Amino acid sequence: MKQWLLLFFCGFLCAETPMQSEFYAAVTPRLDDFVGETYFYVQVGGAYMVMPMVGVGWRGQKDRAGLDISWSNVLITLNRVNASILVYPRPNLAEEWYIGAGGSLISAPKFQTSATPLVGPGLIIGKSYYNKNGNRRFMQGTLDFLFAPKFHWLTPLPYATLTYGWGF
Repeated sequence: MKQWLLLFFCGFLCAETPMQSEFYAAVTPRLDDFVGETYFYVQVGGAYMVMPMVGVGWRGQKDRAGLDISWSNVLITLNRVNASILVYPRPNLAEEWYIGAGGSLISAPKFQTSATPLVGPGLIIGKSYYNKNGNRRFMQGTLDFLFAPKFHWLTPLPYATLTYGWGF
């Protein structure tokens, strides 16, 4: 009998009370409290600030973390595929800065017969905002350090771009 009484008493103490429910609801963040969005975009800019570049991509953000996947073309000859992990230090969809790191693959022409792939890590920094009409815009700079593994070329080739993008 004592065991049953002890079991009943412990169960009563461990049961959730209305006050506990209200406390946990107040301190537990809800998923809709986080800042987040996803969008596709078109970007224009320049590689090394002089060679024209166009591209498309997708960006997703959830609170402080983000992911950016893009494809761009420089002078109709260089194709660049990039994937980056982004960090938003102060998430605010109206206007926010972001930094990130990722990797790039560039297909560079070689004597018009075959392409030489260049791969390497990269850094990204930018600012995204909504314009007066409520459309997403961003400006960003990237710096990739590319290597040519096919030729065992271990000296990095810096590849810098500055772009402006329109989200939709």
